Amino acid sequence: MAIDWTVRQASRVGGILVANGVNSGNCLPAAREIHPVALERDAGSVVWQLWPTEGRYVVPRTELTRLWHYHATVEVSAHCVCALTGVPGTARAEYVARHWKEDGLAWELDEGSEVP
Repeated sequence: MAIDWTVRQASRVGGILVANGVNSGNCLPAAREIHPVALERDAGSVVWQLWPTEGRYVVPRTELTRLWHYHATVEVSAHCVCALTGVPGTARAEYVARHWKEDGLAWELDEGSEVP
């Protein structure tokens, strides 16, 4: 089940994701821009930074033009939203298995986000 965005919210999040695609290297600025929209939907929304627990890079299943040292995603309504998931998001419980080649990711709360 996808996030229950309003049409306006989905359009705003979609615009942010289009402007900050997978190969843009702008996952953190995009997540921080999506976060206020996510808070409209879920007051407990937070931005997470994902860091490798081993090695230097996080490795998504999506093919990249350059390597990522970390990634950022917005958790809203028990879903993660980022360039990997698109506007509908992916349930947090499925996010790592669906979008990452390795499950060795350290989840760090982004500055300015609060744990619900």
